[in-house]
Amino acid sequence: MLQVSLYRLRKLLGRDDVIFMQDGKVRLKQEVCWVDAWAFADKLTRLKTLPVAGAEFSRLSIEALHLYRGHLFSRESEHSWMLAARERMRCEWLWLVKALGQHHESIGDWSGAAKLYQSALSVDPDVEELYRKLMLCQQETGSAAEAISTYQLCRRHLLQAIGAAPSAETERLFQVLRTQSECLFQQGDSLEG
Repeated sequence: MLQVSLYRLRKLLGRDDVIFMQDGKVRLKQEVCWVDAWAFADKLTRLKTLPVAGAEFSRLSIEALHLYRGHLFSRESEHSWMLAARERMRCEWLWLVKALGQHHESIGDWSGAAKLYQSALSVDPDVEELYRKLMLCQQETGSAAEAISTYQLCRRHLLQAIGAAPSAETERLFQVLRTQSECLFQQGDSLEG
């Protein structure tokens, strides 16, 4: 049955050399096929040789992040064989998000870093550290109210997803932001009075 399916797939693809069996596994020929996960891994290999502060790192990082459209096999029924590969790629993606975010922050591009973290949270809303990084960016751009909203979103999501409140580190940042926001509000009232 498998041989018949492979035969049909080769005919459908129009090439006999595109798919083959090796070590009891069905494989695609990398020289013939383009797979976004392979392209992402190739870019990551290159990125890890570059200094994070460089323009080439930034350019290649953006290209790599465009290739990452969500966690590996996230739309498939979950099977144990896919978990390690998914987590490995997720960790690489998260490393890249943090490194590119650090690059933006180091050059004072707080809004660029904020956009990156927001985009990353749309892919993986379970990464509490990204909420904190986004809150810090919002604080740096003078958007304390947005930072407080980000905290509230983080708190709601973590309670719903894993049944836990944000970490002490996130709570401390929230308290600082809330205090700053209250001080700014009081200063505004005293200026008007």
